[in-house]
Amino acid sequence: MGLNWRLIVTNCLLYKKVDSSVCFFEKCIQIYSAIRRAVRPSPQNSAKAKKLGGDRAARKSPIGVG
Repeated sequence: MGLNWRLIVTNCLLYKKVDSSVCFFEKCIQIYSAIRRAVRPSPQNSAKAKKLGGDRAARKSPIGVG
């Protein structure tokens, strides 16, 4: 999924008009980081998935059986 750079730049320009005391570049980085966190896909690596509390496959037998 690609980022919409036009949207990022537009948001940065709008923010600069509202609060000119904030560094323009710094605010762009903050907006970019927020977007990256929002669109980050779930981990595909099973070790990472388990570390985050998930599992790739459903349990085939009840707990304690087998």
